[in-house]
This record gives sequence, structure tokens and C-alpha cells, in this order.
Amino acid sequence: MRLIASLTYLMFSASAPAAEDFVAKSFEGSKGVLPYRILAPASIEPGSRYPLVIFLHGAGERGDSNKNQLHHGGSLFSKAANRKDYPAFVVFPQCPNGKRWVEVNWGDPKPHQLPDEPSDPMSLVIELIPSLAKSLPVDASRIYLMGISMGTGIDWRQYRCE
Repeated sequence: MRLIASLTYLMFSASAPAAEDFVAKSFEGSKGVLPYRILAPASIEPGSRYPLVIFLHGAGERGDSNKNQLHHGGSLFSKAANRKDYPAFVVFPQCPNGKRWVEVNWGDPKPHQLPDEPSDPMSLVIELIPSLAKSLPVDASRIYLMGISMGTGIDWRQYRCE
């Protein structure tokens, strides 16, 4: 019983919003404006470079609040122990209502094929990454993309960030 209670606690504590730890920003690119939240390492050492983690949320967190995208995963990254043990810049962009990271027909029973061009929100993410890598002490060899639900399954071999 204690194991179930502990797992339940971890699930809910990892999905609680952590907006106060993330700084609200927006990026203006060729396809519009992308709201995002960013969490810096707890301590930045002069001369050091840090990983950049981009977290793409699911369909339920779309909108223009620039907060809802933190619902799943935000507090996991903002935990003091994780920030100390795994310092990184963590970015949670927010996809607008009615848009998708990858524009495919979710109702089609056939396997999805990646479109030739990224969606407008994904284009903005692709533009944001090098912008952050230039303005922050980011280790360009440690840029990671992760996500849940709508934010998974993106084939970066086709959508290149330069």
C-alpha cells in the first residue's frame, strides 16, 4: 500500500505546475510568435556550457496562457535536487490552440507520414533553438528534444536545426 501511495505522490508532484520557477518569454520568428517558458541551471559556472532541453507538450496544454505547457513535467525539472544534479536550460514552448507540432490527420487509421514542411509552431521551435544556443552558454552537442503525446514522434532527420 505504501508503494502505491508513493507512486501516486510522485505522479502528482511531477505533474504539478511549476510556473514560478520558469521565466515567461516569447520568440518572434518567421512564422509568428512562440510563447515559451525557460528554466536556467540553478547555478551557472563561468566558462561552462550546459545542455538545452526542449519539452513539447501534448494537445491538452495548447493555448496562449504561456503556463499550461508546464502542467506535465515542469515541476520535475524545477525540483532543487534535479537542478543541482542535472544543470540544464529547459524550455517549454506552447503550441497555440488549433495547431499541432506536426500537422497530420489524427483520425487516419494508417501510420502517419511526416509532412514535407514543419508546422508553423514547429518552425518557430526550430528557429528558437539556434537563437538560444547563441545567446546562452549552451553545449551545442547536448541539445535534446523530448515531449509527451502530441509532442512525441518527431523525426528530426527531416527537420534540421542549423
